Amino acid sequence: MPKPKFRGANFLKRKLPNIHPRDRIDEWKIFKGDTVQIVAGPRDVGKQGKVVEVVHKLNSVVVEDCRLGIKHIKPNPLYPKGGRIQKEMPIPVHQVQVVDPTIGQPTETELHWVYNPIKKRREQQRLSLATLTMIPVPEPESPFKKLAEGPLDTAPSLVSQITWTPDIARCPFPAPFMNELERMARKNREAQAL
Repeated sequence: MPKPKFRGANFLKRKLPNIHPRDRIDEWKIFKGDTVQIVAGPRDVGKQGKVVEVVHKLNSVVVEDCRLGIKHIKPNPLYPKGGRIQKEMPIPVHQVQVVDPTIGQPTETELHWVYNPIKKRREQQRLSLATLTMIPVPEPESPFKKLAEGPLDTAPSLVSQITWTPDIARCPFPAPFMNELERMARKNREAQAL
């Protein structure tokens, strides 16, 4: 009788609950960078923290220093011996509420589009139902802000300088380049005519 093959550790791993696409939230009122308070759930109720990540597939958010769980890690460059670390676990979005900055308490919110005259465009903002004040959506962090300036980076003073102004009377490209483009177009037309 042949031995059954071991099918691998992937079958032993606990799967995250699947949220059907029709049950996923369309309009999110919580964004990365918001301060939220946990209002329900098995633990950390009443604790406030900053949203580190929004997990759309699970209708969940990851809050800084809340709902910590233990994760087992294989040896890697960051953890040469491997081991166990504490990591923030996703919290269902209906268990958290945005903290109103004026009163410092959690509140229900409604989404509204508001025109910003400084940026000259419409922005999404939330209306706090507790104080009827607008809570702005936090600006996304730029991944380039953390990088140090290198020798190949252009200085901001040079970027702001105007070095070229368009002119309708003059062609923006040199004459030999335009002649070559015209010659290539003529050859293409002749080849298609045959």
